[in-house]
Amino acid sequence: KELFICGRLKDMIIVRGRNYYPQDLERCAEEQDSRIRQGCVAAFSFSSSSSADEEVALVVEIRDGAKLSKSDLSEIATRIHSGIIKEHGVSMHDVVLLHPRTISKTSSGKIQRQKNKLRYLNA
Repeated sequence: KELFICGRLKDMIIVRGRNYYPQDLERCAEEQDSRIRQGCVAAFSFSSSSSADEEVALVVEIRDGAKLSKSDLSEIATRIHSGIIKEHGVSMHDVVLLHPRTISKTSSGKIQRQKNKLRYLNA
């Protein structure tokens, strides 16, 4: 028997005793709309003073050249919320849509979930 550890424990999202991999939520969000940049979504959880449970948030980049109205942005966020609830049963506290090339990544192009989380909490 072999055991393979995938991902970082500190990135694990735990809501009401259930574990979620951020990569699963990020992939699901990317699939909800073609105007979302692939590989440019970060999912993370955080403690909220208004709830005893962990809250889940996503930061999501929009594709280059997408001229979007406020209603377009609202539609994208709603699609993400609905898709993640349907596939994973998890409700998003917040979905933040970002301009292209503004999400924090490593020099090799990997999403920096903890850095994005800090930016979100300090905004």
